[in-house]
Amino acid sequence: MNLDEALNVVSTPLGVRGISENGLARKVNAMAPSGGVTFSAAPDIHGDIAVRPVDVLLRMAATMRPQYQMDLYDVHAHWGLLRYLGLFDAASNGRMTLSAAGRRIVGNQRRVTSEELGIGFATYVAEAWMRSRGSGALTVRCIDIDVALASGAVTIGGLTYFIKQTAVKRPDYLLVADGAGGQGRMRLALLECKGTKSPPYAHRQLADASAQLDTITVGGRHLSGLAVSTVVADNAVQYYALQHQVERTGGPAVPHVTAASDAKFEDDPYVDLDQVPVEELPDIDLDSPGQVDALRLTATALRGSWATLADLAGNDDAFRRWAPAVMRSRLGRTTADRPEKCAVSKQALRSSGSAACCLSPEADLKRS
Repeated sequence: MNLDEALNVVSTPLGVRGISENGLARKVNAMAPSGGVTFSAAPDIHGDIAVRPVDVLLRMAATMRPQYQMDLYDVHAHWGLLRYLGLFDAASNGRMTLSAAGRRIVGNQRRVTSEELGIGFATYVAEAWMRSRGSGALTVRCIDIDVALASGAVTIGGLTYFIKQTAVKRPDYLLVADGAGGQGRMRLALLECKGTKSPPYAHRQLADASAQLDTITVGGRHLSGLAVSTVVADNAVQYYALQHQVERTGGPAVPHVTAASDAKFEDDPYVDLDQVPVEELPDIDLDSPGQVDALRLTATALRGSWATLADLAGNDDAFRRWAPAVMRSRLGRTTADRPEKCAVSKQALRSSGSAACCLSPEADLKRS
């Protein structure tokens, strides 16, 4: 496979089989250790899906990123693509499979490959799962659970929730889904990512995950969770996924913020900023004396989150539209100062063997 073929493959939607059915749930629950959560099928993520490998690789890089400065992250965002470019191929039936080079990866390197791709596929599937649990478009973010535990709390929508670990084992990530528009609704869940090359071992991995999804509380509440095991076999790529849903229990009241519930998904805590477009709410300055209204605090934090995403995407218009004044005044650099986005260029790759030469103003997946 040459470079042009590899770039074509990663940018082409390929078929991936997703398995999340009652039979799998019964089998995994029977294998699970005592004291673990009870899994159920997630029908919305069961069946065939079309996935571009590049979408999985970019999610893998974003989820596994270290705490880099922004201009370093511009380069890091593409390490997954550079590392695994040429790993995938398209079977005659349009399904995603490994290339000849990918099938030659064995031993410890194969284990590492399966685990890293397992993170990319799990976050991709988790986004669809979170969107299926609420109405409207959602932006789903993954927070490393170790980072959250080290800080002792997470700030979501301007509100701080204490996060605690109740057992030795723990899941990989905390999922935060932000409601689009002016709704301001935040949904939380847990995610455990697994990867292997053997379908039978994927069942065992899901069973082990049952002991990990009930060990974290946020704001005193247990959360629903998703476990995904991606099977990267020589002849096909597929995933097994099961969900855990908890019964919603009461929690402490949040002043000035309406605690909302959804008739269909009452297990998920979220906050609702009423029907006020967030962009119509005034900014606040956290350095100003006196009390801060929770509604304005939440709105400012939410706008700051959107502005951060716009800055990552290089969308200057959206950044200027959403960034609160306090955020713009504290930026060390403007969007105009941002270095060129890292792009994968066939010409650049041929001119030098290092990843550093891949910096160009071209499109991310441009084939020359």
